[in-house]
Amino acid sequence: MQKLLLSLLFLSLCTFGTAQIYEGTVDFDKKKQPAVLVDLPFPPQVAQDGIKKEMEKRGYSGKSTKGYILFKDVKLDELGGEPVDVYIKAEKKARNKDACTVYMLLSKGYDNFVTRDINESLFSGGKDFAKEFEGWTAAHSLELDVASQEARVTKEEKKYQKLIDEGNDMEKKLKKLQKEIEENKEAQIKQQQEIEVQKKVLETLKEKRKS
Repeated sequence: MQKLLLSLLFLSLCTFGTAQIYEGTVDFDKKKQPAVLVDLPFPPQVAQDGIKKEMEKRGYSGKSTKGYILFKDVKLDELGGEPVDVYIKAEKKARNKDACTVYMLLSKGYDNFVTRDINESLFSGGKDFAKEFEGWTAAHSLELDVASQEARVTKEEKKYQKLIDEGNDMEKKLKKLQKEIEENKEAQIKQQQEIEVQKKVLETLKEKRKS
């Protein structure tokens, strides 16, 4: 178990640091909006849940809206410390279901989305903030792997206990069978003795015919 956990940690570290962060645009409410994009070597649901989990730790609950997870009035130093709405969506990359692109939009409220031209410092801060996504996702992925492995261990332990119980039942049946075999042998001896007695009686009766 310990070796497996170390292997999982090693694999997580191997994938860590491979994220690509860049700027682009994404469709939101049928309009193109500026966004920060992060390519991650994890499935989209793992990435999205990992980010959501860490944001909740910081006191921000996300809600679904128009295909995104919205975190309202986020006040973080990385984002300038002023209230900003953060929209997050993760989509799988083409031809690779185990990798995804995370889209992040920043808004000062409603459809007032932040662009580099409007607020360069906030937009740049968003890119720095997005660097956290890889670590968050890797940590969440590892927790999922640990939980999955714990479930597997529990399953195998139940199988093992079942085998022990079956073995104990077999031993009980074997002891009972061995006892029955011994009783049968004793019965055979007694029956053989009875046969001899009855044969003697028969011989005696046959002798009486001659006399």
